[in-house]
Amino acid sequence: MINTQNSQEGERDNLHPSSIPETTYVDIDLRGEQHQGSTYAEPSVRLSPITVPPEPIRQPPMYHISVVPVPHNEEELFKIFTYRKSLKFFIMIDAIFILLNCFLSAPFSLIYLIALCFVAFGYVGTKEYKPCYIIFYIVYLIGRALSEIVFMVLIPETFILVLGMIMFAIDCYICHFAYKFYMLLKTASQETIVMLQNGWNPNRDARIVLY
Repeated sequence: MINTQNSQEGERDNLHPSSIPETTYVDIDLRGEQHQGSTYAEPSVRLSPITVPPEPIRQPPMYHISVVPVPHNEEELFKIFTYRKSLKFFIMIDAIFILLNCFLSAPFSLIYLIALCFVAFGYVGTKEYKPCYIIFYIVYLIGRALSEIVFMVLIPETFILVLGMIMFAIDCYICHFAYKFYMLLKTASQETIVMLQNGWNPNRDARIVLY
């Protein structure tokens, strides 16, 4: 019996070596270092945040649509177009007569050349739908009408009176026509002017108007 107990105590001693006391625990932390302590400390767990990439923002598709402006009043466009055509015709006739007088009346050629410059302003303003240029032509027509009156007063002959009356009536008529075209351009909207300047043409025949 005594031998049996001694053998059991020997086995216990083998299970518990004397180099490590019973109350001593070995702890290994997260860095892998060993230390001795009287109590056991659980390893601390460090949670590092995980960065999740944001989802890309989906934008709706964009479509580029070219919009062609629709004329608000086609009759207005047609009226301006016909007045432009008629005034261009009158200005060209006026320029032809000025050139003839320039060659036939050599002493007054400088005056006719100055008059031709005003006529050129009127032609450009009518062609390009620019009312500021038409003003120069209207001023020229008023000045020419007044000069006809001066000639009739200074030279009261039958031929001069008849010719002066005819020229005065023609100047007043063209001046009135140019003023009507000028007012059409001034009262028209900017979209209408832009469409005419971009080459708008009517679908029907545009004839020369005389009133």
